[in-house]
Amino acid sequence: MSTTAGHDSFAAAATDLSAWLGEFTAAMSSGQPYREPAAAEAADADAGLRRLLGDGDAAALLGPLGFSVVSGLDSVSGRAFRLAFSEPPPGDRAWAAVLVDASVPVGTVIGCPHPVFDKTSEQLGLALWQRIPGSLLLVAGAHRGAGGGLADPRDHPGSLFHRFAAALLEVGLPHVQVHGFADASAPGFDVVLSPGATTVGVPILRAADSLAAHGLVVARVWETPVPGLGGTTNIQGRAADAAGAVFVHVEVSASARADTTQRERLVEALAGADVAGTGWPGPILAQAVTGQFPAAVDTANTTGTSPYGARADHRHVERQATVDRITALESSRQLRSEKNQPGGYPGLSSSGRLSGAQQRYAATATIAAVGPAAAAGTAASAARGDHVHPGVAPGDPRLADARAPLPHAHDAAELTSGRLDPARLPLADSPVVCGYAPALSIDYAAGRSFAVSATGAVAVTMSPAAAADGATVLLEVYASGANSPVTFTAPTTHLSGLCGPFVVAAGKLALFGLRYSARAERWVLTSAGVEQ
Repeated sequence: MSTTAGHDSFAAAATDLSAWLGEFTAAMSSGQPYREPAAAEAADADAGLRRLLGDGDAAALLGPLGFSVVSGLDSVSGRAFRLAFSEPPPGDRAWAAVLVDASVPVGTVIGCPHPVFDKTSEQLGLALWQRIPGSLLLVAGAHRGAGGGLADPRDHPGSLFHRFAAALLEVGLPHVQVHGFADASAPGFDVVLSPGATTVGVPILRAADSLAAHGLVVARVWETPVPGLGGTTNIQGRAADAAGAVFVHVEVSASARADTTQRERLVEALAGADVAGTGWPGPILAQAVTGQFPAAVDTANTTGTSPYGARADHRHVERQATVDRITALESSRQLRSEKNQPGGYPGLSSSGRLSGAQQRYAATATIAAVGPAAAAGTAASAARGDHVHPGVAPGDPRLADARAPLPHAHDAAELTSGRLDPARLPLADSPVVCGYAPALSIDYAAGRSFAVSATGAVAVTMSPAAAADGATVLLEVYASGANSPVTFTAPTTHLSGLCGPFVVAAGKLALFGLRYSARAERWVLTSAGVEQ
């Protein structure tokens, strides 16, 4: 493979990318020279990445930064590629390598932030790239210990690895990040799987199930916490959360990385999980599951079952249908991970939940017309339109809650767009009406929506009891007499630009939105609006 710095070159013969990657990482060590790119260099690198993705003249921008830019054919997958990689030691611009599948549009990012340190993790990433058409492999350009630890992209937003990863997350590309751990850090497990700072969703559940189906012992950190391996402080995971993108943090044991059979199983499992496929939010289609494929509306295909996607000709309930609606009402992606919990949402009071015995569903292996449900079969995570709630009267107020099951149907246009008609969805919760007091205390355990008619100033204190991470509260203040200044007391803080007091004119109302952060251990005012 020809590697000419400063301009694109083409290698006509098939290229052994594994050998190239071995050469790229061979000189990496904790003592190698390293510095972060200056602002102007980082800007040129960002522009060079866009050109690399768009088949432009990436070398014109990346070459002066010490990158080599090449094109070729991969000897394993047979796919065309474009590749840019930074200079080796003793150069200090050891920033990154980017391998792009040039045969189809990019749909998945595979990140390897700790080459050499997490032994063979970069080769695992390459093997995964070779199995997933439309993928992009992003490898850090230096040992994580270089520059006194400044080269570790897990913690340093100035690293080019992080800048590239964040830019790709911002356009919605899912990020699968490959790491390695010592066997003693999680005894008995081959893989530790985590969504990092994002919430648990369909893609990572699909990955976990696929790994387990391939014979690997998987620790799902949302069920089995593994200290130090959850990736919750990983800044690429935080960028994914901010962008609403998928982030799958994969830690692989030393034993599994050293075993050829285990490595192949892991690569096959992750490639087959299709983390870029259907999930929440997205089109409601079934993919990558034998016997599951969309059929014309009103024509049933009863072959096979799937916990991840739904056939086109189906009826489903609120728990699956109104994730977008819930998010819009309560501004909390956390509910996506909670929507399938047995007995309802953790945020509901005990009196507001349906008990497990009352949440009974028919068997999920068949599609049946909506009507009386079979008594046999229960489900903690999936609901069908033809289900019953034993012992619950039709008028029970719990069924009117926005999170309670509600049968409905939708048409093909809604299916393919991934959105549903809000007119069919339940209304939001009625607010808890509070009596006026100059010092008003809001208790999250009492509800998620509150209202007060104020006759004077109001100082709002959020209950000190810890709420669920990402919990949200909506507060309505109506000035029923004189003007009512509204303030929020410490430790509640506010986003920039939301500085009180907020003066509500007599006869007008104001709406305030707050969100609880478990990391900061406090409520934060995220929105405020006063009626004019």
